[in-house]
Amino acid sequence: QPMAWQVSSYMFEPSALTVFQGDRVKIAMFVINGNKHRDRIEDPDGKVIVPEQEHNRGKLYEISFMADRAGIYTLLCEEHKPSMRALITVLPKI
Repeated sequence: QPMAWQVSSYMFEPSALTVFQGDRVKIAMFVINGNKHRDRIEDPDGKVIVPEQEHNRGKLYEISFMADRAGIYTLLCEEHKPSMRALITVLPKI
């Protein structure tokens, strides 16, 4: 249909979570939309701490990392950036 418009925007839900420094963070993802996602996690300095992995629709995946430093970590889909990102706030250990 030449006059039909379609817009898609992908996102993580929830798109934010908070943990404490020293926690082991495990994220379970079930892919609903989009055939392919290429996800990675970056530390507060932008260094990749979980290398990019391909995730496909209809499957459950787990990603985990140690929250060694306080700050904002980013879960990012390279395929659908900039909208498909989640922020992981790591609070300082008290």
